[in-house]
Amino acid sequence: MSKTTKWTPEQSDAITEKNSNLLVAAAAGSGKTAVLVERIIRRVTDEVSPIDIDRLLVVTFTNAAATEMRERVADALAEEIERRPECAGLQRQMLLLNRASITTIHSFCMEVIRNNFHLLDLDPGFRIADQTETVLLKTEALEELFETLYTEDMATDKAFSELIEGYSSTSEDTEVQNLVLDIHSFVQSSPWPEEWLNTSVASLNIESKRDFGQTQWGKLLINDSRMKLQESKDILKKALRLINNSEGTEPYSPAIEADLKQVDEILSLFGSDVEAIWNAVSSKVSTFVFERLGRCQKHADKAAQERVKAYRESAKSNLSDIKENIFNASSEVLISELRDIYPRIRCLTQLVIAFDKLYGEKKKEKGLIDFNDLEHMALNILVNKSEDGSMNPTDIALHYKQKFEEILIDEYQDSNLVQELLLGSISRKDTDNPNLFMVGDVKQSIYRFRQANPKLFLEKYNSYSAKKGERCRKILLYKNFRSRKEILDGVNYIFRQIMSTDVGELNYTSEEALFLGASYPMLNQSDKKADSQISDEEGYQNSATSNKDTQNLVQQGFKTFEGASIELHIIETGGDKEASDLDESTNEIDGASTRNNSNSEISSNEEYEANSFEEEDNPDNIQCEARIIASEINRLVNHSEYMIFDKGIKGYRSVHYRDIVILLRAVSGWMETFSQEFEAQSVPIYADAGTGYFDTVEISIMMSLLKIIDNPSQDIPFIAVLRSTIGGFSADELVNIRIIQRGFDV
Repeated sequence: MSKTTKWTPEQSDAITEKNSNLLVAAAAGSGKTAVLVERIIRRVTDEVSPIDIDRLLVVTFTNAAATEMRERVADALAEEIERRPECAGLQRQMLLLNRASITTIHSFCMEVIRNNFHLLDLDPGFRIADQTETVLLKTEALEELFETLYTEDMATDKAFSELIEGYSSTSEDTEVQNLVLDIHSFVQSSPWPEEWLNTSVASLNIESKRDFGQTQWGKLLINDSRMKLQESKDILKKALRLINNSEGTEPYSPAIEADLKQVDEILSLFGSDVEAIWNAVSSKVSTFVFERLGRCQKHADKAAQERVKAYRESAKSNLSDIKENIFNASSEVLISELRDIYPRIRCLTQLVIAFDKLYGEKKKEKGLIDFNDLEHMALNILVNKSEDGSMNPTDIALHYKQKFEEILIDEYQDSNLVQELLLGSISRKDTDNPNLFMVGDVKQSIYRFRQANPKLFLEKYNSYSAKKGERCRKILLYKNFRSRKEILDGVNYIFRQIMSTDVGELNYTSEEALFLGASYPMLNQSDKKADSQISDEEGYQNSATSNKDTQNLVQQGFKTFEGASIELHIIETGGDKEASDLDESTNEIDGASTRNNSNSEISSNEEYEANSFEEEDNPDNIQCEARIIASEINRLVNHSEYMIFDKGIKGYRSVHYRDIVILLRAVSGWMETFSQEFEAQSVPIYADAGTGYFDTVEISIMMSLLKIIDNPSQDIPFIAVLRSTIGGFSADELVNIRIIQRGFDV
């Protein structure tokens, strides 16, 4: 790999830098996995000071990523062995690969626990509980806990009684039980959950004379208000500029200027040293009055008038939200409410702690642990926490510290604090020979709902130096090798508008922007023979192009995607049909275009027709998306003038179905509909939905057919067969059959 790949200077630094804690901020498509693999290969094949591969710890985010990483390292080693067959060291690394620690954090924790179970009073035959077992054990523990509280403490514990009465319905306490479960799940991302709970609840026990704006909640609300007010100010300024550039709208200026003055007065309070800031801002917000707009003459620009009014309504909406939902009570009232709620929340946290202990006992009885236990048990093995709060590595952690020459962490932006402490305890990050290699991209942090903490990445990103040779260094991989310039321009345009330290946790500057790294030859620069049929690794026949024949292709109207606009298809759902029937309109914004499609009709100048979707008059949102995507795919494959560059044949060819990938936020609930809609339009589709063999559509249909052969009275399998391609019945036809034969089985 290293002998044939041309690395950028930044990639080369990320591969070769040693003796530092290295943070690699790798943008999308920047080749971070290739860099990570190459760094591993360079370390184990170094001719001066090679490292055995089992002395590297490579932590990935998923088992699939770990498997892929291991395979890529194996392929790279095999390539090196083929190039240097006489090297015994390479042969040794291939043998050691099976022992290499290329793993997820949970798998590493499992190794630590299995090797040191005697320190935890844990049954050596323990196993990981499956989801069903954990749900049953949690339910059992909750029921026992609440039953005990009802019989023993209900009469004497006022806080518990108020908690149940305040957060439960009249008939059951499910809401409180769900709160206990949710809080318990949330605090597992903390290294010491019980300590975190006690510290957090203590913050509610505040002095009665304290200003609410100085509390942690008040600061968050004030910051949110500041952002909304700044947005209103920008909107009002935009309205003023429009007034100044439009005919006859001058009478609107006094009111807009008065609005701006009031907004500025409130914003000035946020930067002042006002001690009672909450009441000061609340007073200004409550007395905010929007002036009446002046009357424009008949010759005034009507469109500009409407836009100015729309801008002002948007600003009004922000102020209304601030007034009604944020500054709707005085500081004294809010502080009093916090003090009143403190005993109930303290009781709730004690419920969580008691539940955790009871749940832990039940797991211990059955020799079970869950995934959260893996991290916390491993942390207890590797870290000693003293009474003063200082944390020191144990002897076992020091053993791992000596064993691993380097710790490489993939997808570092999705780490949490427990994982940070775990890996930090076995690294040499604070020594003269630091050995942490972290790679990730905070813009791709999508696991906040799992308590991932991107602030860990940002703290290092903002504090590490970009200079070579520094003990803590960051390297930015900003070139994208996956997409064309048109895609990158569109992404950069959108991100520049929406990403800031307030929204997205960093400013999307030129340092964060994606830059083109891939090179695509022009259509007339391909060097393959024109009519040669080349079979690729998947057996497809590709027609490559050559200099001689590309002129003919250009004359025939064929072209590449260079210069093409990115497309946004907006599907209008709901509303009446006439309002939804929109002709295709294209709006160019930094190379992006939008196509508006209704849920019942598609633009007439497309290659697909709405009447091909006659079966259902009102398809749901997922069906709409699937149908439009399938139609676009058919257009690209069967009716498109575009050709794509194939690196395998080093030439241009037409688009194949296999060139297209569909990215969904979730597979469950979507994939079945997409498969059906694609099949209806003869688009082949493959999806790794994680379902079993018997859950696939084809097998399910055959199983239903076998069931009705065995017993024709089974309605559900019978309807499944009738609705499938075997029966060919539509939903309406089956409804009509039921209406006619209402008194009988299907």
